[in-house]
Amino acid sequence: MVILDFHVHLYNCYDLGTVLTTAHESFHRLQRARAAATTAGVLLLAESRGYDRFAELREHGVPDSGWQVERTGESCSLRCVNRDKIIYVIRGRQMNTAEHLEVLALCTDADIDDGQSLAATVQAAAAGGGIAVLPWGAGKWTGRRGRIIREFLETTRDKVFLGDNGGRPVGWPEPKHFDLARKKRIPILPGSDPLPLPGEERRVGSYGGILAARLPGGSVASTLRQVLLQSPEVEPVGRRRSPFTFFLQQVRLRLAPYSCGKNNV
Repeated sequence: MVILDFHVHLYNCYDLGTVLTTAHESFHRLQRARAAATTAGVLLLAESRGYDRFAELREHGVPDSGWQVERTGESCSLRCVNRDKIIYVIRGRQMNTAEHLEVLALCTDADIDDGQSLAATVQAAAAGGGIAVLPWGAGKWTGRRGRIIREFLETTRDKVFLGDNGGRPVGWPEPKHFDLARKKRIPILPGSDPLPLPGEERRVGSYGGILAARLPGGSVASTLRQVLLQSPEVEPVGRRRSPFTFFLQQVRLRLAPYSCGKNNV
């Protein structure tokens, strides 16, 4: 079994040592809660244009944190080790489409432009060797944009996934798009999706999924990509925000819009 956070940002105000330590602690708690024997913990990055903290990890490591960063046999994954603690970090991108929707390209180091159509962005993610994910976002799956996503899911022949995240408040109705995804056997990949605010790095690993798979240490990204393309069951684990916390963080985000690089989201 593997436990994964499918939607991770590493904003400039985040301390990378805190990210790794907190993610490992969160994964360990989730593992014990589910009594699941996991063999790996994985963070899947979705870095916006202007960010490349994956390269920072690869080139400089995390000094004075206890974490050692090791390269694997592939360009888009890293193995982070702290004594008996191991976290894999896999590169990925987040793009904004012409329809003002978000698309994640996971498990790839391809450079994909913003501003393309939804269909073209999904195709570019696949062409770059990545997994294309349409992540839920507050207010982004309603109205006109919600209809665009539904029509795309109903008509596309491209391989695409949906993403849930820890920012969707507990008690909110589940998006109807999730029902459509289940009918079409489209996996829903859960992740924490931390906000660009100081301290939000402690949410990394708090919401994710458990997957029945074994990921060889030298080819974590490529093996995970192959497994996901077979449309496996992904069990969501962890906690989403309370409605109060969701409201509070949205206020913070608007009062300090550039405190952590929101202009690059």
